[in-house]
Amino acid sequence: IVGSPSYLSPEVISSNINNKSSDIYSFGIVLFEMICGASPFDGLTEIYSILNAKTKKDAPSIKSFRPVGNQLASRIAQTLSRNPKERPKTAREVLSGVEKY
Repeated sequence: IVGSPSYLSPEVISSNINNKSSDIYSFGIVLFEMICGASPFDGLTEIYSILNAKTKKDAPSIKSFRPVGNQLASRIAQTLSRNPKERPKTAREVLSGVEKY
């Protein structure tokens, strides 16, 4: 595996599948960090723990880090879905409607 563990998508970790959906997940991590000042899995310090959590647990709600609107929280959760098919298809779709936040 090549990449920073915090930004790797679950499918890259579990099966080394890297595609546009994986990039959307990584983009979601960056957005989460920009809004909260922390990664969703920052509490974990061991690389294996981070990788394991990403494949077995949903990312925590952004609302547990910062008070945000439901639309933004929902979009971030969708972008960080462990299921690539549930993620937005493009970066423009990720940002659509959440720019005001």
